[in-house]
Amino acid sequence: MIQIARPWDSSGSGNMEWKKVFKSDICVGDLVLCSQRYAVLSSH
Repeated sequence: MIQIARPWDSSGSGNMEWKKVFKSDICVGDLVLCSQRYAVLSSH
C-alpha cells in the first residue's frame, strides 16, 4: 500500500519528499494529479 505525504499533513514521514516533488515541474498545482504522480514515483 502506498502512502502519500500530503502538504497539509505535517506529521507525514515523507513530507519533505512531497515538498520537493510539489515544488518541482512534476507538480503543476493540481493536488490530485500531483498525488498520483508522487505515488508513481514512490512505487519505483
